[in-house]
Amino acid sequence: MSAKGVFRALFLVALLVILLSITSASTINRTYTEAGGEITCDNESLGSKKYIKDEIEAGKPIIVVYKGEKIRFRNSTGYNMTGIRIDGKFTSTGVSSSNFKTSRISEEWDTEGKYEGYYRFSDSGGNETYFDSGTDNQGWLSLDTHTFRLELYPTDKTYAGGSLNLRIESNNKEAGFMKFRIESQGHSIRDVHGRDIYEIPIEYREETIFWNISEALTGVARQDGIIVLNMSGLDVDEGRYTIILEDFATGVEKKLNFEIKAREIEIETSDTVITGQIAEIIVKSAFSGKEVRLYIDGDLKENVTLDKEGEKMFRWDTSGVQVGKYNIRIEVDVDGDKEVASRYINVVEGEVSIEVSSDTVLIGDPLKISGRSNYGSYAVIVIDDAYMEKVKITRGKFEYEYKTVGEFEGTKKIEVFIDAPVEFGTGEEVPKEWKMRNGADADAAFTLIESKVLTLDLPAVIAAGDDVVIQGTASGTDAVYLVVLNGRGEVIVPYEGVAIATEVRDTSYEAKLIKPDVGVYTVIVLHKGRDGVTDAIHNGSWVIGEGSKTLDLRIAIVEDAIQRAGSDDFFVKKEFKVGNPEVKLALEDATFGEDLTIVATTNLKEGTMAWIRIAKEGSEDSEIKTVNVENGMIMAEFDTNTLSGGRWNVSVNIPDRCSDEGVISIQGQASVPASAATPMATVMSTSPPPSISADEEETELQIPGFELSSSLALLSAGAYLRRTRGGRKGRFSIPPIHTATSPFFQTRI
Repeated sequence: MSAKGVFRALFLVALLVILLSITSASTINRTYTEAGGEITCDNESLGSKKYIKDEIEAGKPIIVVYKGEKIRFRNSTGYNMTGIRIDGKFTSTGVSSSNFKTSRISEEWDTEGKYEGYYRFSDSGGNETYFDSGTDNQGWLSLDTHTFRLELYPTDKTYAGGSLNLRIESNNKEAGFMKFRIESQGHSIRDVHGRDIYEIPIEYREETIFWNISEALTGVARQDGIIVLNMSGLDVDEGRYTIILEDFATGVEKKLNFEIKAREIEIETSDTVITGQIAEIIVKSAFSGKEVRLYIDGDLKENVTLDKEGEKMFRWDTSGVQVGKYNIRIEVDVDGDKEVASRYINVVEGEVSIEVSSDTVLIGDPLKISGRSNYGSYAVIVIDDAYMEKVKITRGKFEYEYKTVGEFEGTKKIEVFIDAPVEFGTGEEVPKEWKMRNGADADAAFTLIESKVLTLDLPAVIAAGDDVVIQGTASGTDAVYLVVLNGRGEVIVPYEGVAIATEVRDTSYEAKLIKPDVGVYTVIVLHKGRDGVTDAIHNGSWVIGEGSKTLDLRIAIVEDAIQRAGSDDFFVKKEFKVGNPEVKLALEDATFGEDLTIVATTNLKEGTMAWIRIAKEGSEDSEIKTVNVENGMIMAEFDTNTLSGGRWNVSVNIPDRCSDEGVISIQGQASVPASAATPMATVMSTSPPPSISADEEETELQIPGFELSSSLALLSAGAYLRRTRGGRKGRFSIPPIHTATSPFFQTRI
């Protein structure tokens, strides 16, 4: 034989070896059934090495089985192998794992509940021994978990009379059988001939090919390895449905949902579009891949194909279009029919306007810019040729707050550009070319002025236990800074001297000091000026000097830092005193027919509740009123027409804080000489009470019969004095009877 012939023969032998190797390494040694499958083997085609890695290196087949399958074994002559021994599981290196177990089976190996991994099997070869390389049928198995994925295409929705395609997207099991069903609300559906679509066996091969449907169904057909679902052959209506495929052997189940929608077209677009803008017209339907046409006032504008979701967006350029109402008509060809939908769009002129909160703004105060636009998604704000921000337009409105801290005095111009492309960062200058290209849709102007206004309002005296409200006004800033020192020079607020900004809203600020102790305090409020910087605060803390220092020295350090050369800071300073809670009555007698006014002063805070009570001496008559502190005063009025004459005890009580007591008299109209209203210098005199002249009675007493009552009262008073003179000591008072404003006396005898 020639050299060429020898080479050709060697090539054919090598090719045969390769083919045999490929054949033996494939899974042709197993079949697939609804229960699992069969493995056909002999001691030549399957490996007999002790370690799995040796089998792999030798090119021996590692047959894959799947959890849940029931596997039978046959020898090369077709006879069932019995008395099989299975060892495993092993790792890929052939080492037994912690879950290793030896099993002996008679005919069928049930993989349910077994661990994934490698297993070695062998029959006894008739000599009751296993893994004999000479006589036993043996080999390696790989136990895996079955997984697969399904796909509905072109989409997961269709219409009555439409169709969907079902395919196996991926599958790690070469072949097998699946149970197929379609459900609606948990119940299987039927085809138009009443055949139940429930657990229909479907064979698959080559991993992803549907091979055979075991039952004839209308509306369910196999075509080129996929399943075609034709809704016209199924007993279905509009709604949601579920496709379920479950592998017979492994029990692995997958579900897909689909929806049958109405044969209709939905048009989404704005009712109004500004002339010159693009009107976006979105078509939605269940007509996947169908031809769709757009007509505007009867003129065909575009003819395209709907996407797989049955949707399409048209863009209608209204440049050059006259203002008015236009009819939008959509036509879709569906199975030889024409589905139609229409609506109207109004083309209008664009309207944009802006307003400012004030034509004149103090530097440091915010300027509110409010705008309206009947079109657009956002507004680009430009102030004095500098880009500020892109703000969203919501329901035709937009707002922007311009912070003027650090700005300079003068007139500023605001320009607004609707939906203009932003090509720069905040604060950057906007080129003239950009402004000309986009064109301002609205503008306005305002003037910035500098003003130094800072006030501080707090009470001079405060009761211990009350909060101290520190408030005032500040212009040209959005924040002020407060520091509170006690009489020893210690910083009370802020904690450890860390500077905290107090917000200024509408030129007002407010802070609260919670229940300070008794003592004298100093408050300093700082305004950082137009430049927004200060030397009085360094690294976030007040410059107040370290260590122990007197109050005067602390204040001097702060004031020096605020008033340093070149600084435009300014400040205000006040003191207040915290004392023990006090209330003091200021009493005056009353006359019948006039209101009895009870007044007390207090250092408690505004609005504090107080009780004022009057009670007649020697009687159970009393009256109480609840009032609030106003401007350091407590006041209540009583109607004397409902009270009896005589002495009344008065008390004012602020619960749990403080109280005071006193006595007043309620008298009739003057019925004694003017001299009788003067306090008696000697209350122990035994002279009879002064008489009342007839002239005085005639001019001053207006009540018939009252003359006698008044005289008897005076005689009784004289008799009382005489009776108690020589007896036990007691406290008494003689109220004035000529005027309600005279003081009363108190003494002891």
